Amino acid sequence: MPFYLGFSQLIDKKHVANRLLALREQIRSKIPSRTIKDTLLLATWNIRDFDSNKFGHGPRLQESFYYIAEIISSFDIIALQEVNDDLSALKIVMNFLGAHYDYIVTDVTAGRSGNSERMAFVFDSRKVRFQNVAGEIVLPESEQIQTGETELVFKESSEIELSSDQLFILPNGDSVILPRGHRITLPAGQKLVLPPDHKITASKQFARTPFLVSFKAGWFQFNLCTVHIYYGEDRGEKYERRIGEIAGIAQFLAKRARKKDENYIMLGDFNILTPDDRTMAALKRHHFIIPPQLENLPTNLFGNRHYDQIAFMLRENELQLGDSPQNAGAFDFYKSVFQGKDFEYYYERASYSYREKIWDIESTGRHKGEPRSYQQKFEHYLKVWRTFQMSDHLPMWIELKINFSDQFLSKHVNHKHNYT
Repeated sequence: MPFYLGFSQLIDKKHVANRLLALREQIRSKIPSRTIKDTLLLATWNIRDFDSNKFGHGPRLQESFYYIAEIISSFDIIALQEVNDDLSALKIVMNFLGAHYDYIVTDVTAGRSGNSERMAFVFDSRKVRFQNVAGEIVLPESEQIQTGETELVFKESSEIELSSDQLFILPNGDSVILPRGHRITLPAGQKLVLPPDHKITASKQFARTPFLVSFKAGWFQFNLCTVHIYYGEDRGEKYERRIGEIAGIAQFLAKRARKKDENYIMLGDFNILTPDDRTMAALKRHHFIIPPQLENLPTNLFGNRHYDQIAFMLRENELQLGDSPQNAGAFDFYKSVFQGKDFEYYYERASYSYREKIWDIESTGRHKGEPRSYQQKFEHYLKVWRTFQMSDHLPMWIELKINFSDQFLSKHVNHKHNYT
């Protein structure tokens, strides 16, 4: 139950109150109630660009933070992806959630692929206890992610001796073969790109470093790893890198789970396309279990991609789903907030300059600068603008049993004592 701090200062309290009531009713109908000691509601949610406004579709309205907090408060622990370098947005939500909620967050992954993002766990500290183990995963050299080609950038003039005949493409498009034993000299700042089958192979760490934290809830102790896998493209070299990242983290955690005999759960934005795609096969390859309730569940705005997932490698008999009729799912909050019927409400309240910049003028493609039709404005609201208020991903969740006291006692019922 969040606290609606600052609610009395809203301009249209009636509108927001109505949407919150609808959202709360939808949550009650779709997500099981939280229990004190028997079950754990575990979730993952990629909250789009939370909250840098680097794409210019925001900033988020105050009401959006109320809706986000309402959803997060439905779970005992949730992994969040795309948390921005500036933690202001997360701190607003934490204030709404109250003092008993806590969070653990990563540093920003450096480099362009890291996108200045963090990952976080938000949890109810009355129910879930941090076990004082946390770290970002860095792969050993032998297990790093292989990429399609090697790019070498020289900081100073360098000589390279060829161990075999090499074909070089010159800047003017001509090609030349240099025999073995020849040397080439590259000036500082120049690049040498080698083909995939060259002896020098390229390897990378994750675009956004996975985050592993140890928690305990009831009898259930588990290591929780959140990921935001590199997206790239749906085919080609960048697609292969995506598959490599998924397989890399699955293999790394599977080895650790077997070695330490501990529970491991991976969750987050894997950028999986479909259940029968190679991206899903890469996740399953190392024997992580995906409950059938989740495997075929799309989590993107359009209902055609299975980007997010929760996968398990647990000790025997410790993967037990709750008894609720619906013990797993993806929560479509757009059935309650930022609905299609709300477009004119938000359009009328936006500033003139904002309407012109975002909704009224086509700003991409060959029609740059041309006015949008009403239908184009409406579709932009549905497909783009509102996703920067909430997200283009739906939160995925699962209900797990965490009370193993009956199992523990049952093992001792027929135990025979040896008094000799």
